[in-house]
Amino acid sequence: MVLVTLPLVASLAYAVQRMVESLADSEQRAAMDRARNTALTLGRVIDDASELAQRIAATPELASPIVADCRLALRDLPTLTAYYSHATVSAVDGRVLCLSPQSSVGKGASLAGLPAFEAMRERKTVSISGPTESPFSGRQIVAVAAPRFDAQGAFLGGFAFALDLLRLQSTLERSTGAAGHSLVVVTSQGRVVAAGGDPARWVGRDLAGHPLVARALRGAPASFDAADLEGTERRWATQTIDGTGWIVMTGVERQAALALLSAVRAEAAALGAFGMLLAAGLGLWLSRRIAAPIVALGNSARAALAGEPVRPVAPSGPAEVAQVVALVNDALDTRLRAQAELAASEQRLRAFLDHLPEVIHVWTPDGGLVFANRRWHELFNPSGRLVRGLPVEELLPRQTRRRTREEIAEVAGSGRVLVREADLPRAGGLQPALITRFPIFGADGAVEMIGNVVIDISDRRRAERLAAEHVERMEVMSRQVLEAQEAERRAIARELHDEVGQALTAVSVSLQGLRARAPADFAVRIDEARHLVDRVIGQIRDTSLRLRPVMLDDLGLVPALRWLVDKVGEAAGLHIDLDVGPLGREPPAGVATALYRVVQEALTNVLRHARAREVKVALFGLDDRIRVTVEDDGVGFDPARLRERASRGEVSGLGGLAERLGLIGGDLEVLSTSGQGTRVIATIPFGRDPA
Repeated sequence: MVLVTLPLVASLAYAVQRMVESLADSEQRAAMDRARNTALTLGRVIDDASELAQRIAATPELASPIVADCRLALRDLPTLTAYYSHATVSAVDGRVLCLSPQSSVGKGASLAGLPAFEAMRERKTVSISGPTESPFSGRQIVAVAAPRFDAQGAFLGGFAFALDLLRLQSTLERSTGAAGHSLVVVTSQGRVVAAGGDPARWVGRDLAGHPLVARALRGAPASFDAADLEGTERRWATQTIDGTGWIVMTGVERQAALALLSAVRAEAAALGAFGMLLAAGLGLWLSRRIAAPIVALGNSARAALAGEPVRPVAPSGPAEVAQVVALVNDALDTRLRAQAELAASEQRLRAFLDHLPEVIHVWTPDGGLVFANRRWHELFNPSGRLVRGLPVEELLPRQTRRRTREEIAEVAGSGRVLVREADLPRAGGLQPALITRFPIFGADGAVEMIGNVVIDISDRRRAERLAAEHVERMEVMSRQVLEAQEAERRAIARELHDEVGQALTAVSVSLQGLRARAPADFAVRIDEARHLVDRVIGQIRDTSLRLRPVMLDDLGLVPALRWLVDKVGEAAGLHIDLDVGPLGREPPAGVATALYRVVQEALTNVLRHARAREVKVALFGLDDRIRVTVEDDGVGFDPARLRERASRGEVSGLGGLAERLGLIGGDLEVLSTSGQGTRVIATIPFGRDPA
């Protein structure tokens, strides 16, 4: 019997110790659960109040500037929770139009100046403020206000009511789940929303300096010891209410907890002794065969749910128990691996985003901040305050708020990516940036969040500016080269015409005079020499005109083109038609030279390649531009071959002309199809004169 009872005694002692330890842990977990339950309860109260305000404000009876009868508009109020009070319907200026029978506001009063009403009137959305003392009843309240609109969406005023915090107190105390537990709820600024003991004494007071409240505002650990508002030492647990920043604290008196533990320890010891005497043998068998693996399994599951390290339970006992233990071990192992992988993945992603130089942030479709990387915080939140959930208007510079909210709404509504460049305000001036906003879809296919990436493109803008300046310098140099080339051609042409041409003409005249006095046998040779000189004079004249026709400088573009057309047509036996339309004014010298060169090069190509029978040349003005076209009925060609040659760096006559026209703001277009002729079109602004 001793061999049987000794292991049982040890097992029971171990079980009692574990029970006491588990009770201490469960007491702390219970405090945490009570804090969470109270936070959820108060959060639901706030959410329900916001939804109720919106629903009543949107009723058809309130879609009018004047609401004289509240019976229909406020027909839902008799069924409301007892802690709703002061229901009123107000105009745009805050003047009370009507009110519920239970309201103490008084008809004709004004809500103007009250924080909830003013915030609602400014933002045109539901506003919640408090706790504060009601100016009408003197009680501590949280005010809720929702805007009213007419059928066209015009703002008409508001619907408002109050949450009476002292009436709400009993509901919150019930959420703690046990008597003797203390409850304290404070705002993020330290003002008391609810308090156990004597609520009327504490609710609405600013206790940011109280040790308990100050510790919670600083971010207390999961549990801590401190005196409550009445001075009683307690162990506390805290929970923040989502969307408000309010902090719920629940505490249990330490002496009561210790007394409870002692009582449980005594009862457990007595129960163990009694059980040892009644079922030593059965208990030993159960503990070895069934209880031990089940207890170990429960401990492992509890530790896994708490996020603590877990060791697999050794399968033992009956086959069914061992099989269950093995299955649970596998499930726990899978869960722990998944949790570890998810945490590591989130940490890696956050580290990656924090090290990017780009500004990355994520918003909800209604403009609340969800996530922002380190670069965003450096620019917009250098103080490091908590900003999750805050709206655009409280976080971004004034110059960008409206545009950002409009673009978030656009992406949320369309589900499409938005990309644009903008100059964003930064310290010291404006920063050019590329902004990309894109939708993040949820499991149901709806837009859940809006991702934003802002890239600094200062270097790109600087490079573009330098490239544009380089191109401009190259264009200036090219124009200067062309100007020098034309000047040189003009000088050579005049020298050939004036100097060499006149000298050869004098030689021809001298030879003619010499023939009259020469013997007959020399006359034939003198005639041959004179004919040779005349031919050279003609060639020099043609060369001079090709270099730079004197009439282009002396008479203008149109006479020069007529001479060129007549000469080319006569030399090639072609019919060339010149059509000159109204020009408005004589083009500048540089523009005239460029147009003359286009016609000259086009006619040269016709003679060399086109095998045309008829050519048409047209010159006419287009407002502030002038255009010349050269069209033939020849064999044509494939313009793609011309572009291929240009891409290989080969320069053709038309390709060179296109570059030349580009330098003075003009353009050259070549239209051609094999077997259907060619059309060359040159257009130049009147005001661009490179000469």
